[in-house]
Amino acid sequence: MDELELNRQLQLLIQEACSSGDNAQRRKAMHNLLRLLLTQGILQRTSQGAYAEFHEEALSKIMFKLSNTLCDKYDLNRASPLSWIKTCYRNQLKDEIRAANRQRKKLSLINIENHPELHPVQSDITITDETLELRQWIIKDPDGVLSNCCIRDNPKANCHLLARLHIVQQREWREIAEEIGVSSNTLRSHWSRKCKFLIQNWFREDNDLLGKN
Repeated sequence: MDELELNRQLQLLIQEACSSGDNAQRRKAMHNLLRLLLTQGILQRTSQGAYAEFHEEALSKIMFKLSNTLCDKYDLNRASPLSWIKTCYRNQLKDEIRAANRQRKKLSLINIENHPELHPVQSDITITDETLELRQWIIKDPDGVLSNCCIRDNPKANCHLLARLHIVQQREWREIAEEIGVSSNTLRSHWSRKCKFLIQNWFREDNDLLGKN
């Protein structure tokens, strides 16, 4: 079926679903509309490529949203039915990608904090892209946010140095404390109250690697 004919049929089904005062008739028209989209495979083709793994979840959610909000949100004067539905689907797909990426970053941060064996020299465990990116951000500290956060009266004991030693080099707090000349308890307190917040904030701000607006 060509795009012109598909748009024509979709438009007829939308008019039938949205103008009918009979709930049964409305549900039937909406069912036929969703079935037409699925049988023609339009959204399946849209999702081919690197993001195919997120297709099923995005498709399921957009089908549900269409059945509940199409009549309120679709405007024939702004876009054809097919173009509007494809846009809705792509937006949902981006939401799924961002959600998965946020979750991976959250797990990466937990793993870095709780599992020192994740250092690639010490373990065969696969390091995620997000973990590697975090380490690169720590090393470069491009905005100086880590370097500028230090223990009072001790500028050497800043979050940049602590993160490089603890996360990148995987060194123990006791060893770091001896090198810097600060008690282990003071280092841990500063790390928990200040440095971890900065790192977590970076995770939140940089959570759209796979789907930027």
